[in-house]
Amino acid sequence: DRAMENLQEQIRTNLRKGDVASRCSVSQFILLLPQANYENSCKVCQRIIRTFFRQFPHSPARIHASVQPLEPNL
Repeated sequence: DRAMENLQEQIRTNLRKGDVASRCSVSQFILLLPQANYENSCKVCQRIIRTFFRQFPHSPARIHASVQPLEPNL
């Protein structure tokens, strides 16, 4: 729980205005980056992970990020 709260704070402080983040389960967050392409989205994820482990170097958390496009449901 503590690691997820710390990660949530890092996500909140590292997103731009207009980006959206939400905790969708006990161990997952979802981020919506509407103005970012694939490469920039990957950079955002890496920046969040890097700053998390700089802030909490002894955290036992393992963080995995994946980037996928949001496709409209037609």
